[in-house]
Amino acid sequence: MFVSNLVENGKLKNWLFRVATNLSYKTLRKMRNEISDYKCILKEKHNPCIDVIRKVHIQKALMKVPETQRVVIILKFYQGMKYKEISEIIGCPLGTVKTRMHQGLKKMQKILKRFNHR
Repeated sequence: MFVSNLVENGKLKNWLFRVATNLSYKTLRKMRNEISDYKCILKEKHNPCIDVIRKVHIQKALMKVPETQRVVIILKFYQGMKYKEISEIIGCPLGTVKTRMHQGLKKMQKILKRFNHR
């Protein structure tokens, strides 16, 4: 039976993530320019708003990274997946996944440096 093969081989999880990834692509395209800016008055050294601002900057940086790199980053850091699983989900070689991760994180790092200097 087809479903039992998916479950036994662990392919069902990857297939479901692929479906979710495609739906996420669609949603992200719609939201691309709708990220809100959260601004707080930073008078104290240990203001809780600092964490909120940092998270917003990370989200903005993530949205500026090309979609192919963004998906790899999201699956790795937000879903906790291994590179091999990501490779199976997005249907590309393991080396490509690692390259996209490296390039995406490098771009995010540059963007985040600009946020820190404002």
